[in-house]
Amino acid sequence: MSQDRSWQRYWRFLTARFRRDVDEELEFHIAMRARELEGQGLSADAARREAERRFGNRTDVRQRLERIEKRRGLRMTIGFHLQELFQDLRYGIRSLRKRPAFTLMTASSLALGLAATTSVLSLIDSWLLRPLPGAHGRELIVIGASNQATGSMIARMVSLPTLRDVAARSDLFVDVAAERVEGAATRRAATDLAEPRIYLGVTGNYFSVVGIGAAAGRLFDAEDDRQRQRVLVLTHRAWTERYGADSSLIGSQLYLNTVPYLVVGVAQKGFAGTEHVIVPDGFVPVGGVAGFNPSAGGLDQARGDGWFGLFARPRPGVSLPQAQGGLDLLSQQLTASYPELGDGYRLEAVPETRARPSLESARGTTAGAVAFSLLAFLVLLTAIVNATNLILAQGSTRRGEMAVRQALGASRGRMVRQLVTETLLVSLLALAGGWFLARAAIAGLSSIPIDVMGTPLEWGISIDGRVFLMALGITLLVGLVAGVGPALVASRGQLEQRLREGGRAGGGRRAHRARGALVVAQVAASLIVLVSAGLFVASVDRAASVDLGFDPERVLALRFDANLAHQDEAAARAAFDRIERAVRDLPGVEAVAWSTAVPIEHGSDGMLEARTDATSQANRAGSLSIMSAAVGPGYFEVLGMPVVDGRSFALADDSAAPRVAIVNRRAAELLFPGRSPIGQTLRFSLDGPPVEVVGLTETSRYLLIGEAPRPMIYLPVAQQFRTLIYLVVRTTGSPGLAMEPVRSAIVSVDRDLAPVRMSPLADIIETSVNGMLSLRVAATAVSVIGLLAMALTLVGLYGIIAYSVSERTREIGLRMALGATSWSVTRSVLAQGGRLALFGIGLGLLGALLVTGVFGGLLVDVNARDPLIFGSVALGLAAVALGSSYLPARRASRIDPVKAIKTDG
Repeated sequence: MSQDRSWQRYWRFLTARFRRDVDEELEFHIAMRARELEGQGLSADAARREAERRFGNRTDVRQRLERIEKRRGLRMTIGFHLQELFQDLRYGIRSLRKRPAFTLMTASSLALGLAATTSVLSLIDSWLLRPLPGAHGRELIVIGASNQATGSMIARMVSLPTLRDVAARSDLFVDVAAERVEGAATRRAATDLAEPRIYLGVTGNYFSVVGIGAAAGRLFDAEDDRQRQRVLVLTHRAWTERYGADSSLIGSQLYLNTVPYLVVGVAQKGFAGTEHVIVPDGFVPVGGVAGFNPSAGGLDQARGDGWFGLFARPRPGVSLPQAQGGLDLLSQQLTASYPELGDGYRLEAVPETRARPSLESARGTTAGAVAFSLLAFLVLLTAIVNATNLILAQGSTRRGEMAVRQALGASRGRMVRQLVTETLLVSLLALAGGWFLARAAIAGLSSIPIDVMGTPLEWGISIDGRVFLMALGITLLVGLVAGVGPALVASRGQLEQRLREGGRAGGGRRAHRARGALVVAQVAASLIVLVSAGLFVASVDRAASVDLGFDPERVLALRFDANLAHQDEAAARAAFDRIERAVRDLPGVEAVAWSTAVPIEHGSDGMLEARTDATSQANRAGSLSIMSAAVGPGYFEVLGMPVVDGRSFALADDSAAPRVAIVNRRAAELLFPGRSPIGQTLRFSLDGPPVEVVGLTETSRYLLIGEAPRPMIYLPVAQQFRTLIYLVVRTTGSPGLAMEPVRSAIVSVDRDLAPVRMSPLADIIETSVNGMLSLRVAATAVSVIGLLAMALTLVGLYGIIAYSVSERTREIGLRMALGATSWSVTRSVLAQGGRLALFGIGLGLLGALLVTGVFGGLLVDVNARDPLIFGSVALGLAAVALGSSYLPARRASRIDPVKAIKTDG
């Protein structure tokens, strides 16, 4: 029979006595009443029966009293355990205060690991796990499209006619809505100074698809969209921060590009749209967007234009693969019916949380999240291992203390609980430090400015209650994992043996092997993280020196939007001509040119279906869905993008001249394999006019700094005019010094058409998410994580070697007394550290080969298994590990043999 726990025996003892006491008390009451009735003349038997009748059911009374006593006993038990807990806490605090070095090192190790893990978890939670607010936020999927021009990248380039085709699949979707980003100069009064703001143009069913309500006023609906109403719904954030939650604003007007829009309501608090990092001021019906943006007119009929993202609610029971199967069939039908979409056009669906921070990054987001989560958990693992080693070492030195406590009557369970309580206290201290460090890290990351196409973005990272609970759970788990094992080791063994050993024993060979295995795990985890950091740092270096295909130095990019001044095409052309002449005449300006796209920031103006043979719709050979941009004369010279064959555009290539185009080498290879593109003819629709290829440029980087070669076609800006346009300026000196003179020159000729953005192109590449920013942030984050892991590893390795030396003081003293030299002692200690480091490095190299495979799509021109990086990190970590073993080895070589032999340690 298993031995009962002490509290169980105690409870049974108390309850058994209680039942006897109750029975005796009940019998006493009945006997006294019977004696009283006998005095009134009843016989003894009759008095007894009457007394029992009047008393009632004895069993019910006993059960009520037992329930009362059980509650009292439970309160006593809880009070007893709380008293013991407070005793453990007080003793633990006193014990930790007596060992400040151990407490600080252990808590700091765990705090660093928790900070890294919490920061990464907060980023992943904010971007990939936290659903949109709204009744249907968890159900939503995002539908974009990919084609040959964008390769495997999914983009928001679905048109409204295609939206209607998708929505017609009622067997798959409950409802489908669309949105796209719009910019507008905003005024509260017609005479106020305009401020550029971001809005989302959305279909009338947008709010019902997401499941959003109104915080004030009303939301617009499908009828407002159909009637092209000029109405506006503000975000709760814009309403409160920009307009002071002024209730009078609802029902009044705001001016978007000088056009009045009626503010009908405010969206519910916490909802800022479905573009994760873009924070819009409000929402406008798609049908009403053309009011302030004339270029949006006719979008509801333009099959090949639109640049919308779709949000759909799948029907209950329809899985994502089933929805994708239906979209694949629809894609085939659409490309057969509408050649302008291109052969490679494919509708693709991803969960809404996967489409963050942008749909274009959907394919790499999950891999990146997994990779960074793994690295963060490796750091946490290193921290746990380090803390466990320190606790094991401390536990071994406290074996004498444990023996004395056991001799005084403490059970092994009581001692284990005390040691675990101390570890949990250290873990809670680490939680406080880790939480502070994580908040500081997130605040630092959020302070980094980012933008896309000139639009300021927000990181959108926050730590909420779920992340705190996750961090708390990790902390408690760490406390138990790092505390129970060492506590069992410290309290293990026979009392007499531990009393004889006192504080000398270190736990034996098994404890040494356990601590050694933990250090090996630390070294392995550290190497994996350091290799990952090396890959990202190398990727940044390669990206910084990669051949972009153009020269961004001394180039200034200015973005204009004629819609903000509400100018028609003729007025805008005239204004742009005046601006060009004014800027060209400035001192220090070498050349200027117009373009509808700028590499990396806004690499393409749209998609074209380029065909080399338009004689038959059935003959689709040679068609290519291709990115395009309209550029003016001198564009290639300004960007240092030479035309390697044929000619560049000239002033004569105006709207009255024959249509011409320039293609890049990748497009020429796909459209005209084995032939020169010069003189070849293209068409962009079956019945469109012929377009002659007059020039060939090298392939550049257009959308992403690390992208694969993409086909590109350029058209004369005079033949493809756009109201949203860039002026690129090459200067003789620093472009930053030319910004103010350029701005002044523009204002002097057209005050209403000021640039909405002006920045050196080199700075755009550095600060853009599509450029160097994401790579630098990733490299910095991984490097910090790697340094943390290495620091924790070195502390752990130093600690175990130093502790081993302290345990072997007598042994080393005896060896030196018998003739061992200082060098032989140093060598033996270094060999111990070297063996641990070597095993850890070997294990880490195998792990790194497996882990870094997921980084392939996140690196630029770097092999995820680069042998040079693997070898350099391994050699560097080995050298540093040996260095961390040198100090304990040097201390061991200076031990005084006489003192060592006399010591108890």
